[in-house]
Amino acid sequence: MKLFKILLLSFILWGCEPDGIVAQDLRQEVIVENAVFKVWYNEVKEQPVKLVYTSTNRVKNVDRGSMNFYNESDYHTSDNADYYANVWDKGHLAPAATYSDSKENLRQTFSFLNCALQDQYLNRGEWRMLEEQIRKWDDAESITVIIDLIFDNQF
Repeated sequence: MKLFKILLLSFILWGCEPDGIVAQDLRQEVIVENAVFKVWYNEVKEQPVKLVYTSTNRVKNVDRGSMNFYNESDYHTSDNADYYANVWDKGHLAPAATYSDSKENLRQTFSFLNCALQDQYLNRGEWRMLEEQIRKWDDAESITVIIDLIFDNQF
């Protein structure tokens, strides 16, 4: 009986990822759409591969304050541990500042579905400046932004 328990435990541990999710259940692509963005998400890479949002001239009504990224219960995403003590920032794809018109819109930007690994200097530099420029452009007309992420073989 003891041998049976050890074998059963071995098969359970062998068939599961460290966080308890069976690898074959992870999807290469799942499409999620909410009021802020539409994302094509790769649960294996734990990263979005494409995201679309529309930037419009919204009045800022809400501050991000101490909002933190959160996991979605139906999707296997990255989490805070992936960004701990390394050069990677939690980079918003659909920018928080663009959706500060309501608390719910702003909160949706903090989903890990909207979060991509970004080098800290890119996220705080050129990426931030691009987001600011898009917000200037959307004063004249709405802009649909399409972001395609490309991963090299080392990722």
